[in-house]
Amino acid sequence: MKIYLAGGMRPRKRVDSEGNWTDFNWQDVVKDVLAAKHEVFDPRDHNTKVFTEYSFLDLMRLRQCDLVIAYIEAENPSPMGLAGEVGFAKGLGKTVLLVNEKHEDRYTKFTENFADTVFQSFEAALEVIAKV
Repeated sequence: MKIYLAGGMRPRKRVDSEGNWTDFNWQDVVKDVLAAKHEVFDPRDHNTKVFTEYSFLDLMRLRQCDLVIAYIEAENPSPMGLAGEVGFAKGLGKTVLLVNEKHEDRYTKFTENFADTVFQSFEAALEVIAKV
């Protein structure tokens, strides 16, 4: 299966099991869980900051994927790009799993209409993602 990861591109700080602050990259966690059985498309791997290049690559990967895992993190100031990717993917008939930590926000709540399943926490979604 081919899986596309949509969401925040920057690491966030999280307290680890030893009580230390560390960078948390949700994409790396998902890839660790899925990469052995699936092809995972991570937009961070495009290695370009040129809008027309990464937009083209994102849309190409969305066309190729079977499943989109989209993550609206509570710290994400504007998930507009993710909303566009989710809508585009749904229009192509792709399956969308959405994690929406900003579920109280009416604008991000609208994005939930385009998902096949919605979770309010990354941890809850990861339990299902691990079964894919």
